[in-house]
Amino acid sequence: MAEASICFLARDELYKTAKPYAIQYEPHGDVPQTNVIQEMVNNIPVRDLRPLKETLTLKNDGVIVRDLNVQMMYEDFANPTTVQNVYLAKVQDLLREALGTPNVAILEYLVRRRDTSFPLSPGTEYEFAQPVPNAHIDFSPKGISDIVIDRYGKERGQQLLKHHYKIVNVWKPLFGPLLDWPLVFCRLSSTEPDDIEVMDNVFPNVIEESINIHYSTQQDWCYLDRQMDTEAIIFQGGDSKLGVCGGVPHCSFQDKRQGPSVRPRESVEVRALVFYTDELLDLHRVVPSRLHGPKSTYVQDSSRA
Repeated sequence: MAEASICFLARDELYKTAKPYAIQYEPHGDVPQTNVIQEMVNNIPVRDLRPLKETLTLKNDGVIVRDLNVQMMYEDFANPTTVQNVYLAKVQDLLREALGTPNVAILEYLVRRRDTSFPLSPGTEYEFAQPVPNAHIDFSPKGISDIVIDRYGKERGQQLLKHHYKIVNVWKPLFGPLLDWPLVFCRLSSTEPDDIEVMDNVFPNVIEESINIHYSTQQDWCYLDRQMDTEAIIFQGGDSKLGVCGGVPHCSFQDKRQGPSVRPRESVEVRALVFYTDELLDLHRVVPSRLHGPKSTYVQDSSRA
């Protein structure tokens, strides 16, 4: 069994009266950049999802694994046009089949390529987004509803929010087997409300809510050992029926069993909105996105967006 070192939000008295925040630009005056207090927890047992692959469900685990064969070469993931026209179309079809609804809107995708200096800072900005070692959920329930309103406008967005909806991610490496900084998940059924802390990410013109995670010995952390580039992990970022407990805590971890010569991780992730209703919804984007993902590529093709 692998063991992981994961960075969590400390269970500090501060958060009984103050909401965690991080200002994503240079603040004015004496305002602190953040009030986030982190703690590193070492030697967390991490189970392999592979023996559980056939029994995983989004309802209980928040994570499922599906085969995803795409007629794309490694080099094609550097071409946004090819990714949008080929890969995202395939991911949308995969989600429709796996989640049992035609109402799937692709929001954005992101390619990460680990710099050989990571996790140490090179002193300059990385060319590509890097793995995230902090346990988190990308959006709070309010953060997800803000995405819907942002994408479809207030009137149309509020109508869509009356349906049961989810936000999901589809994640896979660009080559396999992946040995370097794999993604690790806390199974949904092992996450408690007390583990969750909603956080503000403050940008110049908007505040976006995400979720930070406190550590608990009851948490069940898992990963897909030696994941291949033909295996896609679908994990739940939020569920309108489950509130703050609807998303899967996740991050990346360094498998210390691997040597320094291991090939640096390269991966692609796709984020999508999913609506559950008997009605076939028009999910074409109404307004341009203002989200602030790390070097994300927002989908502009209205036939798929």
